[in-house]
Amino acid sequence: MGTYQAELVHVELLNREEITPQHFAPGDMLRIRMHYWAHERVPTPAFGLAIYRSDGTHVNGPNSVMDGYSIPFIEGKGHVDYGGRPSSRSMPAAMN
Repeated sequence: MGTYQAELVHVELLNREEITPQHFAPGDMLRIRMHYWAHERVPTPAFGLAIYRSDGTHVNGPNSVMDGYSIPFIEGKGHVDYGGRPSSRSMPAAMN
């Protein structure tokens, strides 16, 4: 759950050219771009995602705080990026 001070409004899967292709091939660069809208100034937000294989196995769960990224604040509309490699995965995204 969250405080509703901000919300994720869109998630994009981008390639090296920063476009969304019809599909990704094994080994292709993948950037996950999470667009947010902060209804007010939010100090030190945490961004994270959960990546699962198609069989439901948790593969990775990056989090901006756990990974040592300090985001002083967010305001208004913006985005954060996460880079990785694709597979057969489900990628729920969230912010705290």
